[in-house]
Amino acid sequence: MGHHGRNSGEQGTGRRAEYVREADKRFERTDVPRGGRHANVIAIVVLLVVAALIGCLIWFLWQRAQSDSSLGDVSLSNSLEATTTTAPVGTTASTDSFTNVLVLTVDDVSASSPTLEAVHILVLDTTAEKGCLATLPASTLVTATQGSSAGDVMPLDRLLSQDGYAACVGPVSTVSAVPLSHAVVIDSSSWEELWSLVEQGSSTSTLISKASGLFSGMRSDMSATDFVDLFKQVQSVGRANLTTYEDQGTEADGGLTVDTQAFGLGVGTLVTEG
Repeated sequence: MGHHGRNSGEQGTGRRAEYVREADKRFERTDVPRGGRHANVIAIVVLLVVAALIGCLIWFLWQRAQSDSSLGDVSLSNSLEATTTTAPVGTTASTDSFTNVLVLTVDDVSASSPTLEAVHILVLDTTAEKGCLATLPASTLVTATQGSSAGDVMPLDRLLSQDGYAACVGPVSTVSAVPLSHAVVIDSSSWEELWSLVEQGSSTSTLISKASGLFSGMRSDMSATDFVDLFKQVQSVGRANLTTYEDQGTEADGGLTVDTQAFGLGVGTLVTEG
């Protein structure tokens, strides 16, 4: 009797449990995915696929930017190799390590005779981890060192229109006492966009996403990889450690003269002797 009662109770309990399971099934939502032991693995795989697709997109944009640009300009590379600087009396070259970039902003990079609008030199002192964006007037008087104007004294803007952007590299290095590492010729709107990326502390991926538009308005001796490395250098220095220096020049016949000693000391490539 007791044994039979226990069996009946167990059967009743079993039937109730089965009823509950059946009731649960009726109220399950078919539009909500159910978890399982493979759910985490699937989620990780999806994330990896998304990351790979983003990486492929960035790579595509980067390749497109390089194909549309005029990077690796041989004439600029040759001009940079030929530059020499001499420290004015009373000064000597700083022993710090520098990366110095000449930036010539023009109205149209692709024009046969573009108009020079501004001259900048980005001086990065990698030893002291600081930098300076220096500006020279476009009408700065220089002595031409190559082309049809070699030996003539003229404003930079006229030199560029007569003999091209590569002819400006050596004369700018001489008049500023800044040994140049790289040179960039860029249209004004692209330069403003590029410098805004620096001021905003933008990431390298942001630069790459905008590379196609930026590089299409630019010429440089640098490759795309060199350009990214330079951008990283600027990032490592930090916008807070980048100062500005503007040389107004002194009025002279036909243009403006620059005090080479004051300029070199102002940007840090020169130090006073003793």
